[in-house]
Amino acid sequence: MSEEKKSSLPRDPSSQRLEAIEGLRGYLAVYVMISHIFIFGAYVHIPDFFRTDLGGLLSALDNGALAVQCFMIISGFVIFMLIDLKKEPYLIYIFRRFLRIFPVYFVLLILAIPSLWLAGVNLGLSHGLQSQGDIQSTQLAYESLWENICFHIPIHLMMFHGMVPTSILPNASTAFLGPAWSLSLEWQFYLIAPLWYGLFLTDVVWKRMLMYALILIVIIRSHYYLTQFEMGAFLPLQLTFFLVGIASYFLYKKLKAMGIKRDMVLPLTLLLILGIYRTADKPEGLVPFMIWAVVLALLLEPSSSISSRMIGPIFTNRVARWLGKTSYSIYLSHSLVLGMVQYFAFKFFPHSTRTEFLWILLLTTTAITLPFSGFLYAKIELPFIRLGKRINFSKTK
Repeated sequence: MSEEKKSSLPRDPSSQRLEAIEGLRGYLAVYVMISHIFIFGAYVHIPDFFRTDLGGLLSALDNGALAVQCFMIISGFVIFMLIDLKKEPYLIYIFRRFLRIFPVYFVLLILAIPSLWLAGVNLGLSHGLQSQGDIQSTQLAYESLWENICFHIPIHLMMFHGMVPTSILPNASTAFLGPAWSLSLEWQFYLIAPLWYGLFLTDVVWKRMLMYALILIVIIRSHYYLTQFEMGAFLPLQLTFFLVGIASYFLYKKLKAMGIKRDMVLPLTLLLILGIYRTADKPEGLVPFMIWAVVLALLLEPSSSISSRMIGPIFTNRVARWLGKTSYSIYLSHSLVLGMVQYFAFKFFPHSTRTEFLWILLLTTTAITLPFSGFLYAKIELPFIRLGKRINFSKTK
């Protein structure tokens, strides 16, 4: 999950309600955490646990990657807004992004490396909950990680671990902190976003056409290479989601300039989403786009509209805003907390049923992760955010 997922959004002069994006980030981070508790902690799939599919909805809730895809859309929107409004020199822009994402990531990475032994212990205690095939494949992954740790650490410190194909270094994207695969992906996006922004707005037609052609080629060809990068953590493989966010920003900017006055955008969007969801063959794959469409429509609504007053508080209430502030730490830290809780659950509740084990993990991991994330935000994230705001390379043109 990315840096900008948690940062304070630049204030749009025509709207003070972009807090909805921050609230959405908070919910998405919690969604990923719960999904991982089910699948990687208790080895339970959500549809199996509830014994129903609910028309595809629970299948979507079982897949934390859908939340990360929504994060990518948000990043495309927010980073292009940031570049467009602030127009910072590249060195200042990228150094501030680095200060925003790296400090917490570094601290958790340092904690994650020695905690790998705990993951191995948990693997040995999980018999009866996992299939023998899953246990063996996970054991092989851990052995490969230790054998190649001298390669894993440098690429993780550079946040380039998502760019390494599995044929060169197996499990590179998720070696220490599983969720950090998307951090590498978003760091790749941050590095090239200003150049991309310039190409989108260039007056040189051939440059713009060449960029569009290259994007189209990459999107068409990317599915052939998806399996070569664990979790698809190489930027060209995920361009579609970032492009949706980028296009959304330009659409948002255009429509806000036109001055939308009526309470129509959000209701019409909700009706459209409902129709698509009911008729699509595989609606779960559309969930990230549907969620984002609702929030984007909410941003376009006047604050006085009925639908804005009804739906807006879902994303802008105090709990949602707090989760949004701490969502980066929630996203990155929950897997470490889950491993620790899992170990003690195995030790102290060895005869619990699968359902009891799940509830122990769910309640305890959540109860520890949220305050721990608040601590990380207050003591690490926020000080470096403030430091980044004070950075000024006076000689930078």
